Amino acid sequence: AYPVHAPEYMRHFLDQRRGVNFVQVEPWDSKHWQAKKLGLVHLCGDWVGRIAGQQFPQQEVQESGFRWAQGGEWWIFTRQLAAYFVDERMRPFYNLMKYRINVEEIMWASAIVNIPNFGEMVFPPLTWETFACISFSCRDTRHSPANLVDATLDKFMNELRPKLNSVLFVRTVTPSGSEHLLAWLDSRGAWEVAYYTNNDRRNFPTMPRVAISELPGKPRPPPV
Repeated sequence: AYPVHAPEYMRHFLDQRRGVNFVQVEPWDSKHWQAKKLGLVHLCGDWVGRIAGQQFPQQEVQESGFRWAQGGEWWIFTRQLAAYFVDERMRPFYNLMKYRINVEEIMWASAIVNIPNFGEMVFPPLTWETFACISFSCRDTRHSPANLVDATLDKFMNELRPKLNSVLFVRTVTPSGSEHLLAWLDSRGAWEVAYYTNNDRRNFPTMPRVAISELPGKPRPPPV
């Protein structure tokens, strides 16, 4: 993920939304591929792999009263929710979930929907991505969003532009293929840094510093 705003903007944005968690929390979909991938992953020294014949006890846990949910792997939690998650009493849940495939898109959403008397807001994640292109030529893996590269700016910029003020990150970008996009985002971030660190809003620079006619390669106007 690549930041679309300066840290100063992000700090101000989140400070105005205290008590809000930005995380995808969706009802459990029994037809989703995650519901069908129940193999267990084991760790033994330097070896990590699946053990044939073993499955995650998805149904058994549900029958005990636990509600499953699903979401994404990009999230921002409040201090209160983060403190809840690191409480040692959550250890048995983590000890179980660490063996499940694709746990990062299941664990946090499931934990949230099972918190008794949970009293905070949950908003969608502050990332933007698009799955408009499903060809492997424009994304890295089968489940990855499309790469936001300069060659396809015309296909995603109209959708991205109006969302820029309400997201903090975009994905996925490539250092070599997204050069113009990243330079544009960096310039916006520099403006934000200047805005939030300049206490005197009247101190606006004199513009323009260089006339277009004086730029290298530009023809000078004929003498009058």
